[in-house]
Amino acid sequence: MNETAGVEYTGSDISFVIPTRDRPEKVHATLTALATQSVRCGKVIVAASGSDISSVVFPFQGQLDVTYIHCDEPGQIAQRNRGLKLLDPKVKLVGFLDDDIILESDALGNIVSFWNHVEPNTAGISFNVVKKNGRRLPLWRRTAEKLVPPGRVFMSGFSAPTE
Repeated sequence: MNETAGVEYTGSDISFVIPTRDRPEKVHATLTALATQSVRCGKVIVAASGSDISSVVFPFQGQLDVTYIHCDEPGQIAQRNRGLKLLDPKVKLVGFLDDDIILESDALGNIVSFWNHVEPNTAGISFNVVKKNGRRLPLWRRTAEKLVPPGRVFMSGFSAPTE
């Protein structure tokens, strides 16, 4: 437990917003990974623009506390903002997952453990993408990895990879 903060987090303290557009197979894989975590998470909100993917999301309702919303306004920022508005103000931790992120089965447990041991003034943390499916990283990312200290989080929200 983070003694200085006086808070002990559990998986249900972490809610996720997943913005997406026209990638139902990716959302299905991301939700499957969340549903099979060693620690159960709190609310999951899938905010989609483009085609209606409710038929992909609704089967997870028995495994996750999941809500689906369709956003007329495209773009991840609009989708994230709509998702945030649906969260209970008492939610302690909020995570944003891209629709193509597949969490390792113990990822949420590791994040909960980490949160329970950080300094009390920690404002945010990020997951590290460890498998890139054989794709080459974009030039900007390769350049950033050479210039930016690993793990640094900028005020813009960009987090430098730790690997």
